[in-house]
Amino acid sequence: MTILLGILASLILATYSIYFLKIIRGYPQEFELELLDALQNWLQESNTKALWILLWASVLFEVVYFSLVFLAVSNPVTLALTGLIIVIEMWHLSVVFVNFRNFFGGRITCAGIFNWKLERISAMGFFTHSLIVLLTLLFLT
Repeated sequence: MTILLGILASLILATYSIYFLKIIRGYPQEFELELLDALQNWLQESNTKALWILLWASVLFEVVYFSLVFLAVSNPVTLALTGLIIVIEMWHLSVVFVNFRNFFGGRITCAGIFNWKLERISAMGFFTHSLIVLLTLLFLT
């Protein structure tokens, strides 16, 4: 269980590291435009079902990750931070799901799907949390 948590935390840390660095340096817009362009290209080549599967898979990944944190970590500070990140992610995913529904309903454009401020908060939270989890696993368990 601890090893799986370490693997998932490492994947999250690696995935968000580029975006985190761009946010910290003050120019995330270039990266965000690349993400938006990739999404637009993917939407042209795939159906809406594939996107919904991807979104639900990300929810499942987060549920597994956070569950493992609560099962493998006993540090109260890390667990409190985990609760805070869960609340932020619930808000973030709610906004994303509503925006995708609005996009597929023709009410917003692809550019309107993402609230970049919220995306940055989520990315910084996940990056920081995964780093803290890894450090906790290495030094406090």
